[in-house]
Amino acid sequence: MTGIKRAAPHRERMPAVLLDHRAVPWNESYYPPSMKRLPPAVRAKAIEIANALLESGREEGSAIRIAIAKAKEWAAHHGVLADGAKPRRSRS
Repeated sequence: MTGIKRAAPHRERMPAVLLDHRAVPWNESYYPPSMKRLPPAVRAKAIEIANALLESGREEGSAIRIAIAKAKEWAAHHGVLADGAKPRRSRS
């Protein structure tokens, strides 16, 4: 099978409507497996970033990696905890 390109396995399972790059490919209920273990708030941000990167023409694998890294930076900067909750402010 040389010379024949197959769609990535996760793309084969995706509904045809979502294969159109004008549609947003990922959402809260459908996202790349590499985002599975992210806290919900961080995952939501990673999905948002990845979709924006795809729309700007970035390759899928690159968009996923960048989105996860940037979402983790966003979480650290905004004080989002591992469970997705915001930390309480101390009363000092």
